[in-house]
Amino acid sequence: FAVLGGKFYATDGSKAWIIDPVTNNSADTFKEYTALQGVLPAGCPLIAAWRGRIAMARPSDNPTMWYVSRTLAPRDWDTGSLVDVRTKAYAGNNADLGQPPEPINALIPYGDEMLIFGCQSSMWALVGDPGNGGQLINLTYKNGVVGPRAWCFDQWGNLFFYGNNGLYVL
Repeated sequence: FAVLGGKFYATDGSKAWIIDPVTNNSADTFKEYTALQGVLPAGCPLIAAWRGRIAMARPSDNPTMWYVSRTLAPRDWDTGSLVDVRTKAYAGNNADLGQPPEPINALIPYGDEMLIFGCQSSMWALVGDPGNGGQLINLTYKNGVVGPRAWCFDQWGNLFFYGNNGLYVL
C-alpha cells in the first residue's frame, strides 16, 4: 500500500482501492480506486507514493512497465496530456535502447530523490521527476530484489534488500 494526502492506496494486482481513515461513512471509507483522467494502469500489483505521485508497476500484460500519476493528483493518469508537462502522469520501462528489460519485482521510494525499481537481476532508479529533467539510470546489472517487500531502510537511510545471492545494502 501507499500513503498520500492522508489516504491509503492499495492494490492486489486485479483491483485497487482508496482507503480514507477519516471518513465516518463506511461506503466512502473503502472505495475502488479509479481514474478521473486517463486510465488507471490495470493489473499492477506494485504501488508506492513518491514525490506527491502514486507509482504503480508490473502490469500483468507487460511486467516491465511503470507508471506515475500526475503530481498531487493521484487519480489523474492521463499520460498524453500536454498541460503542464512537468507534473503530468508518465509511463515508462527500464531498458537501455535495444535491450530487453526485466520484470519489475519491487518499487522502492528513496525519499524524494529517486524511485528505485528492483528487478530480478538488476536495479534501476528514476532520479528526479520524470517531467522536470528526471533520468532513468541503471544502478546495477548484477543484483536485483527477489520480491515486492524484500527491502527495508534503517534509521540512517541505508536500503537493505534481499537479492538472488543474499542480503545487500545500498
